[in-house]
Amino acid sequence: MTDSILTLALSASAGIILVIIANKFLLPSIVLLLAGGIILGPELLGLVNPETLGHGLDTVVALTIAVILFEGGLTLDVSGYKKSSSTIKKMLTIGPLITWFGTGAAVYYIFNVTPALSLMISSLVIVTGPTVVFPILRRINVKEKLHHVLYWEGVLIDVIGVFIAVMSYKWLIQTSGDHFLVPLGKFAMRIVLGTILGIISGLIISYILKKEIIQDEHTNIFVLAGALLVYSISHSIIPESGILTVVISGLVIAIKHPPHLRKLKRFKLQLTEAGIGMIFILLAAKLELNKFSNIRLLYLLIIMIFIIRPLVVFISTWKNGFSIREKLFLSWIAPRGIVAASMASLFALRLKEKGFNNAELLETVAYSVVIVTVTLQGLTAPFVAKLLKVKRVDKKRWVLFGESNLIKSIGKALRKGGIKTVEIDTSNDNDDTLNIDDPVFNDVNAVFFADSSANYSINEIAKTCFEIRASNYYRWSSFTTEQLREKTGLPSTPVWMTTSASSLISAGLESHQKSIDIIETGSKIEKGRFGKTLMPLFWIDNGTAHIIKDPLDPGEPVGDMAVVLRQKKLGLKQLISHVEVVIENDANFKAVLDRLVVSANRQFTKLADTDIIEGIFDRSKTMTAAIGGGIAIPHAYWEGVSRSTCFMAVIPNGVSGITVPDEKTIRLVFLLLSPKDQAANHLESLAALASLGHEKDFVDLLCRQKIPAKIISLISERD
Repeated sequence: MTDSILTLALSASAGIILVIIANKFLLPSIVLLLAGGIILGPELLGLVNPETLGHGLDTVVALTIAVILFEGGLTLDVSGYKKSSSTIKKMLTIGPLITWFGTGAAVYYIFNVTPALSLMISSLVIVTGPTVVFPILRRINVKEKLHHVLYWEGVLIDVIGVFIAVMSYKWLIQTSGDHFLVPLGKFAMRIVLGTILGIISGLIISYILKKEIIQDEHTNIFVLAGALLVYSISHSIIPESGILTVVISGLVIAIKHPPHLRKLKRFKLQLTEAGIGMIFILLAAKLELNKFSNIRLLYLLIIMIFIIRPLVVFISTWKNGFSIREKLFLSWIAPRGIVAASMASLFALRLKEKGFNNAELLETVAYSVVIVTVTLQGLTAPFVAKLLKVKRVDKKRWVLFGESNLIKSIGKALRKGGIKTVEIDTSNDNDDTLNIDDPVFNDVNAVFFADSSANYSINEIAKTCFEIRASNYYRWSSFTTEQLREKTGLPSTPVWMTTSASSLISAGLESHQKSIDIIETGSKIEKGRFGKTLMPLFWIDNGTAHIIKDPLDPGEPVGDMAVVLRQKKLGLKQLISHVEVVIENDANFKAVLDRLVVSANRQFTKLADTDIIEGIFDRSKTMTAAIGGGIAIPHAYWEGVSRSTCFMAVIPNGVSGITVPDEKTIRLVFLLLSPKDQAANHLESLAALASLGHEKDFVDLLCRQKIPAKIISLISERD
């Protein structure tokens, strides 16, 4: 009793510690777990002795595999697979068959065993697995399409490999009188039972979660209990059918997307890592090292690594645009991991119970493949990627967290400037779109939060999952850096403190009163171009985005484009039809107005020039056309115009002959004409034109221009 308790306690604690260390240093956890199990096991220290568990070891391994595969089903992304390339689809269909039959043939000839046992052994090494592939991918930062292929192969091939292994196992243990198709029939029965029970259980669990029958604090343990229960029921009806049942159940729950799914996935991931840590210490402890000295294992490994895997890759990538260097890299990266080793141990235990000769060969071959591929390929992957020149360019992607409408507008503008982005909506607590092992997160350079929220899960994800400098975390906030660190747990840099709150900007975008877009800037910005109604948020420089901390004091531009937040001016671009630049030193208001009316007559030939001017001057006796800030807006309703139209004059030296309310010389004159039946449009146009005078620097900028087209361009930027 004491030995079994010590064995379980040491296995669990040592396994969890080693998993934490592996995650910390981005290493495949299986490497440390195998080494830890061998050191703690009978071969060396003798502190962990799996034999003391007896048949309980089989049960522990089976239940742990059930939890691992349930978590795998929970995280499967059907939409992601639909979007995947034909290369990935071939690697998940043709690839497993080539590996299965190719490795099976090699095992048959090298070890001189039966065809059934050969295919049983080869079925166990089909899978690569995310637990060993993902740490490698995070370290080497390869081209996105290579990352994409390896990522989706690792995500989905576990389930395929397990199904083939179960079918091979049933074929192997069939009685001598059975027809060779009997195992296929039994396998089909397992498929049917597993699918039906998986769908039913997944729907029931999802329904209970959506109706919130279970309290939030009990959600995780309820789902765990449900997964173990449905596994045991399925397994008791038809042995080994429970594996498919839990995978389907997890997939159904993921598709139904019940509340708190993100928290559920996080709990299942932690539980899976704990289970993996424990069983691998146990399984590694029972390995007999002397069995790994067989030279025939080396022959098999050479065939698998240098013949079978390249064959899979070259066939799957045929005519799909992969270079020879890229094909060679994909051929080199195929480490086997958790599922391969655990399934090998599980089936080896069961075959030993049934008295099969050479049952231990399953473990010997599987663990040899796991140890060599994980160690060799894991350690050499960075060097091979560099040698083959398949590394990605410098990281430049931005991850944007925030309310959907806001971050989508920012992301769209950044992408127009050639910046790669990912937008993650944090307005929905149940949002579950973030999977940090997805290829799009492989080149993250900066993280931007569109609010100062202390959302625990979002901040934890950002802090632990993106391998970037602390200085590249930015947050739209009025808090200081120290306050943000205390509030969120992240060393975020506060930006855009001088703008309105993010919620107000989002509302403005929703109502189309504001917009976020990208404009060309040139290498130098004229004073007055930017202000409260046109604020730069990012400089764009040759595919790199530089966030601007204070949009009201942006400094010199970096690059020749900028992402800007603009207060829309009710159609100024369409409103201003013509611009005149009057450079006389003694310009008179009536003379300027005459020139504008002449321009108006060119566009609207039925205007009565004298009547317009006389009407405006008669009105000026009681109410001047000057509105302050150096702007005058003479305006009138007239039958000769078809829509509200403005004719603009820029007079740098100012005009005389008009009363001003604020002693500011009139330098901008807008003649606004509208049809008599469009009073609402006329008033809106007046308000839009008047708003231009709110920024003195912008008025000065317009008055420095000599070319009418440039004036219209500057005004249009704020529209």
